[in-house]
Amino acid sequence: MDEMGPIGPEKPSGLFIKNLLSELFLEKQALLSVRSSGAVAELFPGEAKTFELGESYLTIERSDWHLHIEFSRIVAIRFKMDRSPKGRLVRAVVFEDELGAPVVRGALRTGYPPGVSDPGEIMEDFRSWAKGFSGISFVVLDLFDPVSG
Repeated sequence: MDEMGPIGPEKPSGLFIKNLLSELFLEKQALLSVRSSGAVAELFPGEAKTFELGESYLTIERSDWHLHIEFSRIVAIRFKMDRSPKGRLVRAVVFEDELGAPVVRGALRTGYPPGVSDPGEIMEDFRSWAKGFSGISFVVLDLFDPVSG
């Protein structure tokens, strides 16, 4: 596992979070999810009626409900790649609060990147993208290594 950090006193700016969430949801077509005790809300990119990113918040609206996330609670961003208990490849960016609990999670879905089906290429694509954020104090790289497990 490739751990980078540690998380310092600096926290991500609203602009940094805004740009990363926009890239995840609009460009990489990631599934956004928010969890609470006993429940999970998931939103696929095609389901959004409006997608509004301010300097300190994200609001996504559907016809019957909306998701609102305040960036002020986010202190760390974890790029995570691993295998699920069922053996599926999981690639996600987790925006965490001061306790390490997820505030919002963006999971890349099967089929991204388009036209790539080789698991090694898919992992390398995510790993390369994530490593572009290394060296930032509030970013943690938690990347599965298929060789060492």
